[in-house]
Amino acid sequence: MELEELLARQHGAVSFGQAVAAGLSRHAVATDRWRRVLPRTYVVVGRDAGDLTWWAAALLWAPEGSALSHGTAAVVHGLPVLAPGGGTELTVPGGRSRPRCPASCCTVPAGGSSRWTSAS
Repeated sequence: MELEELLARQHGAVSFGQAVAAGLSRHAVATDRWRRVLPRTYVVVGRDAGDLTWWAAALLWAPEGSALSHGTAAVVHGLPVLAPGGGTELTVPGGRSRPRCPASCCTVPAGGSSRWTSAS
């Protein structure tokens, strides 16, 4: 898949592996055109679509089969949320947690931190 098509589909977010598979060199990903938001996950500078970009980046970083959940999923589906948590809530398939994410449901804090905390 072409890089521009991926970026459009993923709201400006791309994983390092996707960028390299689309033909970018490792050096190209390290340029000023890209901003690292999570480990091995980037957004194109100037193409940030707000929450949609952040949620797409979180899903690219999370283990395969992960999904937006809880308050984040409610917002995606247009449901009212009483107290937005300020992070992206993900449900991670059992046995596939990222480092620092021991629970099956985690919150990726807003602001690009790669540290996950239990959502409970």
